[in-house]
Amino acid sequence: MSSLYGAYSGTLETTEMVESARDVDQAARLALMQMVDDFSSLYYRKAEGENENSPFRFQGGMDAESERGTVVEFASTAHLGFDGSFPNLRINRVSYVLEKQADNQRYYRLIRMELPFVDLSGEREETAVELADTVESLTLTYLNEDGETLSQWDSKAEETEGLLPRLVHIRLQLAGEKSRVFATTVAIQAREEEGGRQ
Repeated sequence: MSSLYGAYSGTLETTEMVESARDVDQAARLALMQMVDDFSSLYYRKAEGENENSPFRFQGGMDAESERGTVVEFASTAHLGFDGSFPNLRINRVSYVLEKQADNQRYYRLIRMELPFVDLSGEREETAVELADTVESLTLTYLNEDGETLSQWDSKAEETEGLLPRLVHIRLQLAGEKSRVFATTVAIQAREEEGGRQ
């Protein structure tokens, strides 16, 4: 009986570890797919006298140093709506935010914020969707036209004004039975309004 119980207990532990790893894989895959979709649908328009609050500003490299912090934000034609319309011409302000877990200060929740129709005046309601809840870190790095890797990017900054990165490398670290790292790289080919500059 002891031998049988030991074998059964070991099988249960192995099954739980496999299921935990599968859950982590699925969360990472869905989060990265959504980020790639957003970056692939990035929209940019540079206007004369563009101010810091422009909805088309690309800003990345902010760290979550407190309970809640924005990692990157930009305009995109990707959205989480299910209206079935195609093509989608809606321009949204998308932000990726890391928020500390209320019950576990070791991990963050990865939240995708979406503010629709940022190019139109009037009140709009921002929506939030949690993509992962055991995030240890989310790091984005940006590659410029000269092949240099930067940890921050701001389309309003002097050295990158009016420009977008050519590549964005995403590194997502999630906790499970063991800490695991998932990474991908996406090329930026922004949709632009005629007369805009990339």
